[in-house]
Amino acid sequence: MTRLIIVDDQPLVREIVREILRDAPEIVVVGEAGDGEEMMAVLARQACDLLLLDISLPGRSGFELLRFLRANLPGMPVLMLSTHSDDHYITRALTEGAAGYLQKRHAADRLVDTIRNIAGE
Repeated sequence: MTRLIIVDDQPLVREIVREILRDAPEIVVVGEAGDGEEMMAVLARQACDLLLLDISLPGRSGFELLRFLRANLPGMPVLMLSTHSDDHYITRALTEGAAGYLQKRHAADRLVDTIRNIAGE
């Protein structure tokens, strides 16, 4: 089983991600957050195996949070999920330690397989 936390400032996106994952019983959403502060609170009370992280967040950006996670939870895989399709964003995310990068427009088709690949399932 892969325990997942979703970090995205749009409640609708979080709901859609949960809906996509309903067909994958081995992936369980154990928490959600709308910004970095909420993410820290969720991580303090809930263990997870993978974090799904948006780039564009209020307050601290997804890149800032990714750097924090790499420094403080280096073993936790982070999958960046973003609307940005520019190669610069993808390269930066992977260079800064993301386990993967998925554009939101491809999430319906690729999210489950991408999570399975990252989690080694």
